Amino acid sequence: MRSARRTRSCGVRPRGSDGLAAVAFTVAAAGAWPVAGVACAVPAALLAVGRVQAGAHYPSDVAAGAAIGVASAWLAVRTPRLVVRSWLL
Repeated sequence: MRSARRTRSCGVRPRGSDGLAAVAFTVAAAGAWPVAGVACAVPAALLAVGRVQAGAHYPSDVAAGAAIGVASAWLAVRTPRLVVRSWLL
């Protein structure tokens, strides 16, 4: 039986977790070490473009995944500071 997910003739199936993880890692690395963030941004961007080119995702899917990755990395970096600050007040 064929899956209900959108596929093209190349058989690529959508997987959002790889791109989301790449963007989240890139943002977190850029916050800690900017040079590493720039170095990680290139493969993350290539992964996103490759998923659109393969027909696995629409550009809006990639943009939404990148936004979720940025937000989750921001929370992962900021939450410990916010929690400590609220406990000290």
